[in-house]
Amino acid sequence: MLPGVGAFSQGMEELRTRGLDVALIEATRRGTPLLGICLGMQLLFDSSLEVGPSNGLGLLAGQIEEIPGLTDAGQSLKVPHVGWSPLIPPDAMYFVHSFMALPADPLDRIADAVYGGFRIPAIVGHANVLACQFHPEKSGEAGLEILAHWVRPEAACGCPSSTERAESS
Repeated sequence: MLPGVGAFSQGMEELRTRGLDVALIEATRRGTPLLGICLGMQLLFDSSLEVGPSNGLGLLAGQIEEIPGLTDAGQSLKVPHVGWSPLIPPDAMYFVHSFMALPADPLDRIADAVYGGFRIPAIVGHANVLACQFHPEKSGEAGLEILAHWVRPEAACGCPSSTERAESS
């Protein structure tokens, strides 16, 4: 599991300094399941534009960009996105973020959140890598079900297990 809170470039620097970037890449290439949470999700992507361009782990293709500050109707949108937002498929999860993932492959988008009229990727995944922008540990029963399903694929939740994700890719 790769949790995280803070800025993308600082998170990547910490991983590099500790040699965890290489360890995570090697482990996922061997098929070890990996779950990224919040900043941990963002670090899995190729790059981020937060605080200037910065390279990520490259385990998911795509980049991280700032959430737009205006709705489609031109109204101000509060950024960071803090609080509960419904997912598509429906479940409310707790978010705290100013940047969003833009997966290169639309099939890597498992569920989106709606915020200010925008669909923001909330759960992404490919093969043995799964990640959520929200905090499942702060998202009540639905969030705990996602974590339980990750740890025990037989747990009842609508999410694919790491084995199911690996088999579908």
